[in-house]
Amino acid sequence: MILYDPNSSITYNACTGFYTGKGNYKFAIESSHKAIKLNPKSSSAYFGRGLVYYEMGKYGKAIKDFKTVLKMLPNNIYAKQYMEKAQKKRGW
Repeated sequence: MILYDPNSSITYNACTGFYTGKGNYKFAIESSHKAIKLNPKSSSAYFGRGLVYYEMGKYGKAIKDFKTVLKMLPNNIYAKQYMEKAQKKRGW
């Protein structure tokens, strides 16, 4: 059972993943924005939003979020891998 807490960034991170999996990127982005607003130090919120932007083909925005994650967690291999994939998609 998942408990809904409208004041928790974790709740909105979960919603971001759910909506992304369903291909509902509009709600996924809205959820990730709420997660970041509630906890601007949440690397997982930036990573989640970066993944949504990547899936949407908004590679510049995805790269920006992955860079933010890497500033917080320099050894995050997933953020690094997705950033590199996004950069390749942009032709960098």
